[in-house]
Amino acid sequence: MPVPRAVRRIRPFAPPSPEAVAQAPVQVVCEMVRSIPEGLSAAEASRRLAAFGPNEVPLRPARSLAATFFEQFTHLLAILLWVAALLAFVGRMPELGWAIIAVIVVNGVFSFAQEYRAARLLQALRRRSAGRARVRRDGAVVEVDARELTPGDVVLLREGDRVPADARVIEATGLEVDESSLTGESVAVSKTAEPVADAASLTELRNVVFAGTLVVHGDAEAIIFATGADTQFGAISGLTAGIETGAGPLEREIESLARTTATVAVVSGLVIWGVSTGLLRRDVGEGFVFAVGIIVALVPEGLLPTLSLSLAIGVQRMAGRNVLVRRLASIEALGATQVICTDKTGTLTRNEMTVQRVWLPSGEFAVTGTGYEPEGTLVPLDGSGDRDAAAEAVRAAALASNATLSRDEGGAWVGSGDPTEVAIVVAARKLGPLPRAERLAEAPFDAFRRMMSTLDRVNGAVVLHVKGAPDSVLPRCVSGPDGAPLSERDREAALRQADRYAEDGMRVLAVARRDGVPPHADPQALEERLRFLGLLAMIDPVRPEAVEAIRKCREAGIRVVIITGDHPATAAYVAREAGVVRARPHVVTGRDLEAMTPEALRATLLRDVVFARTTPTDKLMIVSALQEAGFTVAVIGDGVNDAPSLRRADVGVAMGRTGTDVAREAADIVLMDDNFATIVDAIEEGRAIFANIRKFVTYVFTSNVAELVPFAAMVLTGIPLPLKVLQVIAVDLGTDLLPALGLGAERPEPGTMREPPRPRSARILSRAVLLRTFLLLGPVEAALGLAGYFFVYWAHGWRFGEPLADAGHVYALATTMTFAAIVVGQIGNVFACRSPRESLLRISVTGNPLLLAGVAVEVAALLALLYLPPLQDVFEFAGPGWREWLFLAAILPLLPLADELRKAAARAFARSPSRGTGPDTGTSQASQWRRPRRAPAG
Repeated sequence: MPVPRAVRRIRPFAPPSPEAVAQAPVQVVCEMVRSIPEGLSAAEASRRLAAFGPNEVPLRPARSLAATFFEQFTHLLAILLWVAALLAFVGRMPELGWAIIAVIVVNGVFSFAQEYRAARLLQALRRRSAGRARVRRDGAVVEVDARELTPGDVVLLREGDRVPADARVIEATGLEVDESSLTGESVAVSKTAEPVADAASLTELRNVVFAGTLVVHGDAEAIIFATGADTQFGAISGLTAGIETGAGPLEREIESLARTTATVAVVSGLVIWGVSTGLLRRDVGEGFVFAVGIIVALVPEGLLPTLSLSLAIGVQRMAGRNVLVRRLASIEALGATQVICTDKTGTLTRNEMTVQRVWLPSGEFAVTGTGYEPEGTLVPLDGSGDRDAAAEAVRAAALASNATLSRDEGGAWVGSGDPTEVAIVVAARKLGPLPRAERLAEAPFDAFRRMMSTLDRVNGAVVLHVKGAPDSVLPRCVSGPDGAPLSERDREAALRQADRYAEDGMRVLAVARRDGVPPHADPQALEERLRFLGLLAMIDPVRPEAVEAIRKCREAGIRVVIITGDHPATAAYVAREAGVVRARPHVVTGRDLEAMTPEALRATLLRDVVFARTTPTDKLMIVSALQEAGFTVAVIGDGVNDAPSLRRADVGVAMGRTGTDVAREAADIVLMDDNFATIVDAIEEGRAIFANIRKFVTYVFTSNVAELVPFAAMVLTGIPLPLKVLQVIAVDLGTDLLPALGLGAERPEPGTMREPPRPRSARILSRAVLLRTFLLLGPVEAALGLAGYFFVYWAHGWRFGEPLADAGHVYALATTMTFAAIVVGQIGNVFACRSPRESLLRISVTGNPLLLAGVAVEVAALLALLYLPPLQDVFEFAGPGWREWLFLAAILPLLPLADELRKAAARAFARSPSRGTGPDTGTSQASQWRRPRRAPAG
């Protein structure tokens, strides 16, 4: 219900802290929130809702549609084009001014549509995650929208529910909660109603449940003490909203490119104006109009739409791979990533707990198969062991569980209940159907006994099945799997094995049973004189595709750093299994970080390090330290605890299926399939986009050089102007635009992911690009244009030393040939620009249909400009004859041939012994990351 903003500020009480409610008895907590265990009345709940506001986690305020739309027309490159349009009107070229304005408007609407579509999809994801809650109102249990809950409400929780607000547990039966979205801890936490004497962290508040966490086992009643912005989710969301981020890598580069272009255009125009009025004694007004034309001509009007379309093509390609890109520029920024900071649970791992090992005193078994698919078997690891006894241990653990396994509508296997129990049931189903059993009674797991017992009737006999922590179960066991007495030595061996599994990050349960018990006894009273059946070790397995993705990241020179709230041993195990590190990593916890100086943290980041037991503030500090060291950082996460670092990162990547609203709102990119391997595809696409930007910038600036040289030749030699201003515009907007768009659609080149990431200092107009454009391609194309100009005079009888006609048919044909030669040069240039390294002979001619279509349109536009009377009159063209076309055909291969010679020389230089043979593939990821690398050529 809508609540007036002024009313919300009048609160009857301040929400207490989690620590305060955890340490207080239930009655005192009720007094804190002015409620009773039976809950609120509907009228009182309505009044409190008006005072406290809706139970919604406040997200970062979204930009209005008007602001988003306006932004597309006010960035630096767009402003440069607005100025160029204004100058066109000042220079008495209104047609050109309107053409530039049309380019700006079409591009702005297109970019806005892309971002608006992504925002709508994100809103749909948020609506899908909205929930309802069961609450006591007026003495009855009713179901309401979660956003209508308020402090003092008593909410009822059961298995599968998402906790709607921060609440103090007042009654609980076997309650276990998955808090990974808040803390990063992958193991469910047991909750009780008993007061907590002392707690140093949220994970130690065993009687408090937090908004956004998931009930995986048991049921409870809890009294809400904080909603919306006052919850822990809300506090982290507030931290996220306060983080300001600067421009991304591409935005910074485009701004630099716009400034460089503006400087070159203005300086060139002023120089030519000064020379024409000072040396050639032209009229000042005429010289000014001429200079304005030069400035407008040198502004690459086609650069902005080419850039937008190149990004949009990358976004569309990634959409086909289940990647939602919220900002066009972020897909390219991901290509610049040098370090990926990733969460563990659900990102590198399946978020599907799996039994990996079964240990008996007689031997150890591996359980094959992954995930919830009940396909696999027991494989002895040492060639011995009683397989039937191992199977009995797994089945007994399954009978002492409440989880279920079933198929969803799509036919995939899904588990319901505690993830640990789901893993046990899956392992048992791998070994065949479970025996029919009737549950007679149950003693649920609690934090004090640390074990669970069930009384079951199996094949007519009553059996007690027990599972729990090894140090709780083993002391109660008197015999082993074979029924022989369990010696102290056997008990110690089992505990040592459990410790070894724990060191590898596994969760370990001991399984036992007792036969011949009364059918109506209390299971808890029978937890003595048990028969030990074995140990079950399980872990959330690493995704196979994540292992391959991390290998590709290593090959590409990208470092992966795990930052998790999980247990240090689990984090270290996953780091090794996923290939993030090759040896045992250096594990740093959140408490270690608190004691570190900034210098110590920077030194630590140069090691093979894994961060565990971290808080959102810790993650933020790590990401900031990496950025301050000069690295481009991507962060991958799904929980609200990841949101601040997602916001701080150069590129934030959130999960679409399991991610929280706060994480998705903070991110730039959303993985709709929650697959880490998709990141590698996105990085490759981002690198290709940056490479394509360099390609079409090279292409566009080559023609700008060829357009400027004729003006310089006129100024320096006094010859009639070889290329008129409107003819320059015909090149920029009439013939160059579509081939440039084709270059923006080039696929990633082979070997793209075997190069190191570009440094933050890398520029679009790099030294290699500048040298290639302004010392090779541009001068060659300018020479071709002037050659066409003088060819016409020569063919009509002119000889060196004689004056050149500055009017009439011959002059019109000469300027036409300058234009045509530049366009023909650009046709060769567009193929040369497809790769800065590879020979044209090794690139598929049909590999880019959009490029071929662009060239076809360019040829059609050239013919239309040269031969259609209306266009001939506007641009002052004269139709070339057969001699001129033979000349154009002869010069067509010259520019790509010149670039082929450069490429051959560059490849020969790269193969020389002094240059090395390629990227290092040593064993230490950190040492590779430290080593200075050259930016890739091109």
